[in-house]
Amino acid sequence: MDTQVKLAQSEEEVDAVFRGRYRIFVETDKYMEPNDENRLYDRYDSYPTTANFIALHDGELVGGLRFTERSLVGSSPEAIFNFDLHLPTSGELYGTGSWLFLDNAYRKRTSITYCLWALAYAWAQERRWAKLLCVANPVIVPSLVQHGFRQLAEVRLDMRKNLPYVPVMKDLRELDPSMQTVVSELRRRRRVQHKDVELQLPRQSHERRENRRGVAARTRLKVDSATE
Repeated sequence: MDTQVKLAQSEEEVDAVFRGRYRIFVETDKYMEPNDENRLYDRYDSYPTTANFIALHDGELVGGLRFTERSLVGSSPEAIFNFDLHLPTSGELYGTGSWLFLDNAYRKRTSITYCLWALAYAWAQERRWAKLLCVANPVIVPSLVQHGFRQLAEVRLDMRKNLPYVPVMKDLRELDPSMQTVVSELRRRRRVQHKDVELQLPRQSHERRENRRGVAARTRLKVDSATE
């Protein structure tokens, strides 16, 4: 299988994500200014609540997508738009999606983007996320809405980066039946083939699950304390 979608786990894979973002957002699409490192990353990439999903073709990284589980330190979409009115009910977990990119030569291979989302949804469902929040490039919002996202506001401007965005949200408990079939099969078998792409989902380590429970408990404690 020449194309794989998996979780970035090694230092080399994570660094390739940062270089891939730079290649697309700076050099190809020219959304951002160049920098001396030739990489794009932020503080959320360093947190254990973050996962970067990558697409590899013949071993070379050609795309990526980042999910960040909600925690006390927040996430990049929440730093841009106030999602408070759209958050799940108390006790429900949620997270955010960001940094979706695909090399120009592969943008017509819709199966790659589909599988990036499928792997990310499987990862999020295993963590019992109820909702996914994103701030999206207005160019791709029609496609996101077609695939079950709900637009929360009109086009806005991220003043820090001088880039337009649209806030969107997706209920991960109501995926399209065909997508949910792929996600469920991936969660059961950990490795599946969809069309021309192989998807791999690593098993959650015991340490990771315990850490996640601790984060959720601390989040609830903070909320409860603030309302007393």
